[in-house]
Amino acid sequence: MTTADMIMGILDGVSEQIKGKTMLQKIVFILSREFPGAKELGNLNYTKYYYGPFSRKLEEIIDDCQLRGLLKVIPTPVGDVVRYDIAITEAGKRYAKQSRRTDSGSISLMKQMSARARELNAMDLSRVIEQAYGLL
Repeated sequence: MTTADMIMGILDGVSEQIKGKTMLQKIVFILSREFPGAKELGNLNYTKYYYGPFSRKLEEIIDDCQLRGLLKVIPTPVGDVVRYDIAITEAGKRYAKQSRRTDSGSISLMKQMSARARELNAMDLSRVIEQAYGLL
C-alpha cells in the first residue's frame, strides 16, 4: 500500500469533507504519531511551519489525487479568508475500495485512523494545531 492509498482510505472512512488543507496536514501528522503501525505515513517528512507541522510531500499527494479526480478541493469562504476543504469523489471512493481489496491487512488500522480523523476534523482548528505541536 502506498502513502496515497492510505490517505485515500482514511479520507474515505471519514465520510465528510476535511475542513481545510491546514486541518488535513495536522490530522495526518497526528495520525502518523499516534498510529506507528501506519508506516506509509512515516515518510512524509514534516517541517515546523507557522501553523504547526507541514509536509510538502503530503501537499503533492493531495494535488496529484485532485488532478486524477480522486479528491476535490472546495474553496469555502470563512470570514475574510478562504478555506480549501478536501472531499473524496466517487472515483476516489472506488479507488480506496480497490486499495483495501489488495491490502486487507490494513483495514482495521484504517478504520481506527478514520475514526480518529473524524474526531479531529470535528474540533476547532486551533485545538488540532495545539495537539500537533504537542507531538513535535
